Amino acid sequence: MRSKGSLMRGWLAVCFVLVGTGCVANAVRVTEMQPNAIQAGTNVGVIWISPCSASVGCKGAGEAATLGEFVPDGANGLLIYGAVMSAHSDVIDALDQISADALVEEKFLNPIAAALEARGAIPKVDTTYHFPGNLSKLGKHSVMRLRETLDELHPESAKTYLAYGFEQNFDLSRIAEELDSSILVVLHLQEYGVRRSFGPLAVPLGRPYGSSLARAFVWDVENESVMYNDYGIGQASIGGNWREEGEWTKVFNATNEALALTLERAASPLINALK
Repeated sequence: MRSKGSLMRGWLAVCFVLVGTGCVANAVRVTEMQPNAIQAGTNVGVIWISPCSASVGCKGAGEAATLGEFVPDGANGLLIYGAVMSAHSDVIDALDQISADALVEEKFLNPIAAALEARGAIPKVDTTYHFPGNLSKLGKHSVMRLRETLDELHPESAKTYLAYGFEQNFDLSRIAEELDSSILVVLHLQEYGVRRSFGPLAVPLGRPYGSSLARAFVWDVENESVMYNDYGIGQASIGGNWREEGEWTKVFNATNEALALTLERAASPLINALK
């Protein structure tokens, strides 16, 4: 359970977005790779980086990093935010019961490994997540505006969700050395959980929905450069009576459906680029 730490998670997430969307460079999609970028016989690491959980912070690792989180859009101010989080404490606790690990492996790590094998490369898959708080950053982050994509996928959430992906490069040399790889394919899962929009006085503006966002990139370890860079985003509505006592199947299903969509949208273009 993360009840104490969870009282700050949405507020910190809002602050993170506001800071990240100020005077910060725009990220650039790189969706094509050079034909000889990954040659046959090359060892290629396939790894994933977890979200930076607001409940445990970005300074230390913890199991909470891969668990679902609740984000209240529009709950601005500590009093409003506190009221919203208190009213949704049951949802927050329920999201502690699901983890992204299995879907990340099924929908991203395994398909990417298969695509690399088809190319003649040798994939070195690491299924254990890497916590961003344990990785040294390389340079400043940039942002990718994804609202246009969200307008098409889930118009309801696009009204209040800022939908920005973050491009933060890390020093991955130690991981690459452990995997004996000069190139890394990296999934950076940046969101996994449930969102809900609120107006003044913490009045809900709509139903909650599953939401997920991830960055997929290919990293040249020696040159510390990006060879491929794109994002996947997914939302899934929660229908019916989603708050039945002790029954969270609808919430879990929507949260994982959003993650599955995100991972497929992150993996599919990359697999095409690897052909």
